Amino acid sequence: MLLMNKIDKEVEEAQHFMPHLPRIRISAKKGVGIDELEQFLVDSISQSNLENSSVEHNIRHINILEKIQTGLEDIEMAFEQSVPSDLIAIDKY
Repeated sequence: MLLMNKIDKEVEEAQHFMPHLPRIRISAKKGVGIDELEQFLVDSISQSNLENSSVEHNIRHINILEKIQTGLEDIEMAFEQSVPSDLIAIDKY
């Protein structure tokens, strides 16, 4: 997937860049396209059929995924509160 942010700005989209990948266009600042991104991720996970794959489910993986979920929720809240994106990036690293 090629995630393209800042669609609220007039930026020429590079149509030739990785044309084989599905494109998701978002504006994190305005919240545009977030639902489509979320649905794409859910569909991707569903299609991979994790229950029948060789992916090993263990506590470490679950903990990592929970931390990722918490981090994404924190980032979403920060955007909703108009926190500058550079501060969000610094806080998450």
